[in-house]
Amino acid sequence: MREITYAEAICEAMSEEMRRDENVFFMGEDIGVYNGAFGVSKGMIQEFGEERVRETPISETGFVGAGVGAAMMGMRPIVELMFSDFVAVCFDQLINEAAKVRFMLGGAVKVPMVMRTASGGGTGAAAQHSQSLENLYCHIPGLKVVIPSTAYDAKGLLKSAIRDDNTVIFLEQKKLYRVKGPVPDGEYTIPLGEADIKRPGRDLTIVTYGRMVQMSLEVAAKLAAEGIEAEVIDIRTLVPLDTKTIVESVKRTRRLVIVHEAVQFSGFGGEIAAQIADSEAFYHIDAPIKRVGGYYSPVPFNPILEASIFPTPERIEGAARDVLASAAEAAAAVSGLSAGSAGSGLVGTGSVGVAGGSGARMTTLARRIAVARGIDVTGISGSGIRGRIFSADLDGAVSGGSSIGAGVQAPAVAAPQVQAPQGTDCRTAPVTGTPVAVDGTVVKMNGMRRIIAKRMAQSSLETAPVSQYVEADVTGLLKARKYVNEGKEKNDQLTVTSFILRAMAIAVKEQERFRMQLGADGDSFVLKDDVNIGIAVGTSEGLTVPVLRNADAMSIQALNAETAFVAQKARDGELSPDAYHGGVITLTNMGMFGVTAFTPIINQPEASILGVGTPAERVVFKDGEYKNHSFMTLSLTYDHRIINGTEAALFQQRIKELLEEPEQLL
Repeated sequence: MREITYAEAICEAMSEEMRRDENVFFMGEDIGVYNGAFGVSKGMIQEFGEERVRETPISETGFVGAGVGAAMMGMRPIVELMFSDFVAVCFDQLINEAAKVRFMLGGAVKVPMVMRTASGGGTGAAAQHSQSLENLYCHIPGLKVVIPSTAYDAKGLLKSAIRDDNTVIFLEQKKLYRVKGPVPDGEYTIPLGEADIKRPGRDLTIVTYGRMVQMSLEVAAKLAAEGIEAEVIDIRTLVPLDTKTIVESVKRTRRLVIVHEAVQFSGFGGEIAAQIADSEAFYHIDAPIKRVGGYYSPVPFNPILEASIFPTPERIEGAARDVLASAAEAAAAVSGLSAGSAGSGLVGTGSVGVAGGSGARMTTLARRIAVARGIDVTGISGSGIRGRIFSADLDGAVSGGSSIGAGVQAPAVAAPQVQAPQGTDCRTAPVTGTPVAVDGTVVKMNGMRRIIAKRMAQSSLETAPVSQYVEADVTGLLKARKYVNEGKEKNDQLTVTSFILRAMAIAVKEQERFRMQLGADGDSFVLKDDVNIGIAVGTSEGLTVPVLRNADAMSIQALNAETAFVAQKARDGELSPDAYHGGVITLTNMGMFGVTAFTPIINQPEASILGVGTPAERVVFKDGEYKNHSFMTLSLTYDHRIINGTEAALFQQRIKELLEEPEQLL
């Protein structure tokens, strides 16, 4: 495959798109005879002429504004801003016009403009011509932001940017313009929003973009010589960000270093770290996330000083080794090993070891506590996803003194039975004294069951629960379900649960009392706007209640699919903590186990829960003859402080009405 420079790849992309679409034109300062400040547009004015390669005055406000106007009128301008630092002059045209017009006019007008600009330092251009300002653009909804790192990516991404119907900020780092790379002769594009794994690995994830990609690859190659495989991800587009690729990588490697040339403080690396903290990957990381960015300083003109403020291979390697060391020390602690010892799947890295991914799943704080107290975590079942151990799970764990991971066991203590004084409320009385001897095997609760037990006890103590029962004739519903499911694959068939959820969503939307919760002051109610319904899902570790959000906006088919998806994710332990919060009412269905009626317990802070059982057949006399009909018991438990009996009865009757007339649900 041929090799061309980064600058030549950009020129090819623009030229090919201008040949393909007559609405594409190019404008900017010195882009004609002079070929642009960095020689990117060489030969374009000769091919396309002055009408389509337009030289502009030194007025960024003017020609960027002209580009916005041309885009609104159906053209596809490529606007070159000589240095990204000059964006301050034309920021109003970008953030208040280009980024907003399509939204403000309800999509009637598009702004398909690409603003290309040279970004970053390393060329001795001093403080006003060397900044990396990508994070400014990322904060503006309506702009897409692209920073390619190779000639191949530059061409493919620029072609996609030109064809996009939104304004795209295309940042080109100056130090890359003369870097060559393989680029195919044929037509190709690269979709915006797809990251590229430049080097796969298992021990560490390095997320980066722009000219830091090559630097990160150099560090990864050096680490590989020591048996450490770092995965290098080039995000390529900051907006839209391919969070999925980053999350999946961090879940595998459990360690993350983020590298960018821009100033580290308030840089885009902070957004990536926040995305990880707010995802499933948070429950997999073994060490604090490290960021490597530019120092908080204007870019100096002096080349030695300039080089000192940007990330270097040494700084990136140092961050990688810090993350690896932190994880290794924790792994050694929980495995009963001293830091730096061999064995147990550890790969030597000087004075520390790299954890191979086995061992207890713990938060960083829990690890520190385990190390400091010498706690053996073997056998401790955590309360987090997949048994991840939190610091609270170590309360009461036996300390082994100064020995790390010593595996100290609690001595068996024979103690007299303790009897509560007469009249004591055993639900609230504190447990004191020595442990109670038992006749049998003691089975410790796992973390999830411990939480469930605590929440259920709190619910009965802290609410004013009332339960009432209504029967619904679901004969017609079962017939309707059978009819709509004919010929469908099993996974696509509607469940009885989806009919009930649809009925609940309608009733909850109509009756705001069932969207209320008790205020924190105990003297007010909080009315929730969204109809978010929890669904009780049994897992191997206990009962969970993930939430279906905005259930009232879903069709019965959408509810059916979303319920199946969320329930499976819950059973697999793959939902984030946020997935279990925000519900206003819960549905628990014991019908699949043959239970006909039961009394559900409120899942606080919700004010009600609906339990349904399996339909029971009875013979009824109707329309002058005896017929078999199926009846389902709707068991509603509600907090009488918020919902009164009449309101509850009307709610149940509304659900009964909907279930008995299922055509309203389809």
